[in-house]
Amino acid sequence: MNEALNLALAAMYSEDCAWQRRNDAEAAKQKARGNEVAAIDLRLHRRLPDTCWALGRWQEARRWYRHNAALLAERRVWHAAHSGPDYPHDELSDWEVITSVKAGLLDEARVQLGRAIAYWQPQPDSAPTLVELGLHAAQIGDERWRGLLDALVDARADQLLDSGAGARREGRMLSYEPLQVGLLLSQWELITAQLQAGAGLRRAAQQGARMLFAEPLQQASLRAIAGIEELLKLQTGAVGGDVAQARLQFEAAAAHFFELNASPDPAVYFMRLNTLLADDIAAGRALDPNPFASNRWDSAEDATCLLYTSDAADE
Repeated sequence: MNEALNLALAAMYSEDCAWQRRNDAEAAKQKARGNEVAAIDLRLHRRLPDTCWALGRWQEARRWYRHNAALLAERRVWHAAHSGPDYPHDELSDWEVITSVKAGLLDEARVQLGRAIAYWQPQPDSAPTLVELGLHAAQIGDERWRGLLDALVDARADQLLDSGAGARREGRMLSYEPLQVGLLLSQWELITAQLQAGAGLRRAAQQGARMLFAEPLQQASLRAIAGIEELLKLQTGAVGGDVAQARLQFEAAAAHFFELNASPDPAVYFMRLNTLLADDIAAGRALDPNPFASNRWDSAEDATCLLYTSDAADE
């Protein structure tokens, strides 16, 4: 893994585990006082599973994604029974579906996706959320990704350095998300067509002749696209395909995306997933964009934060 990113994530992991222990201890107190919903909210650990995932701590990541998915479902049931009709029951619907996808709970995710789309599409400034939902819809093979990814142009608009004619279209071509969808769906023809259409723009961007996004976003996007291009070469048997190079590109992209928000954001999640997809191709396996939907990691030995589970805190 990129050394700087690994160090930052390792520090974040220690911090997240400390917060998890403190919050779970406080949740136990709130539960004892009969404050059930406060206990649920305290036991939801939003960043911890993504930090574990980004570090490749697979067992922990799966455990915490499933932990959060169960609590989000419990939280919805509690509010349905105790909160009035004016309570925004779907305000966390994006987190619900995304967590279920990451946890490998695909049947639940497909049901939750419709609820999240209905809530978020009419919301102002929801384009980034809709794009993220679109990527996860593609991850589970749900065709609703098509309408959701249309929001990408609006999601990138505020990040463009150029407001001239054609800049919005170029911004989409220099974004990794359309290629990511092709990768998640194993649609290699779609990837090929998109790479060919944007080849000239990418060359200009790589040479510094076209700056559509401020750094580190532009470099992150170029690295992510380069990694997917390497995977295409590997998949099709083209000359030059290199799984190690693909992994390096994805790890570099993850480091740049992390720099943007100082957190394991959605792009970091997908870059880490892409390293697993690179391993699938190198091993001659079918791509598995939902590794936690199977028992693939049951024997993984990476869990140390498991020592600090909420169950242990309750004892």
